[in-house]
Amino acid sequence: LMDLWERHAGPLESLTAEMSRDASVERRLRAIIDTQSVTGWPADELHTRLTHFAREMPRVEAALRAFSRGDAEALGLLAAASHGDADALLRNQLPETNALVAMARRNGAFASSAFGAGFGGSVWALVDTRREDPDLFAERWLAGYLTAFPAHAAKSATFAARPGIPLTSLMGDVE
Repeated sequence: LMDLWERHAGPLESLTAEMSRDASVERRLRAIIDTQSVTGWPADELHTRLTHFAREMPRVEAALRAFSRGDAEALGLLAAASHGDADALLRNQLPETNALVAMARRNGAFASSAFGAGFGGSVWALVDTRREDPDLFAERWLAGYLTAFPAHAAKSATFAARPGIPLTSLMGDVE
């Protein structure tokens, strides 16, 4: 999509930045998709990818705000929407990753989604460590997964990562 934009509209810092600054970029890029061919990428697939990108982009800032407020419900909704779009639009989820997301939520996670390049099988889950021991959650989650998908036992693992101190500034007072 970036290459297509740059060939017809000029250099681009990033598609995210450009779409954030100018609401017409998505409409203009869709028009370019409709009039230009890209080897190996049918127009309908490029439109689907752009739809996914346009939906996912605002979720990043919304997730940052939800984290800053400690809003587990909002994070759960954002993660569910993100995972749902990856499954429905990108079609890069497997039955196993979809099952892991659902199992995580049933087992007490307030948010869960697959991640990575797709077709890889990685899923994260967030639990409230005031109410749930992350190690016990991970054990239950893995046990449920292995019951549903016993053929994957040799290559399945979990780990619990506890939150550290928050990052407050990426650059500080740089002069």
